[in-house]
Amino acid sequence: MDIDFVWSTSTTTVLPDVLESNIREDIENDSGIRPCHSGKIAVHLGSTGPLDETIAGKLVGQCGNTFRTFSGSSDGSTLNFSQ
Repeated sequence: MDIDFVWSTSTTTVLPDVLESNIREDIENDSGIRPCHSGKIAVHLGSTGPLDETIAGKLVGQCGNTFRTFSGSSDGSTLNFSQ
């Protein structure tokens, strides 16, 4: 799956590559997470919380519509996706 990551604020608690890898794995392994159109997915994300301990983001399809939001720990070990 073709996925681009767009950071609004980067995390200082974990390397972005590690987090992006965990997010990519969750998206690719969950058959319920599919965009409304085929093509590239943009993952918009940023760190939140006073110590950058959490992240929040959204998955945007090629058509520009958000089809999932998510939040979780800054290392990507626990991510909660919602519609």
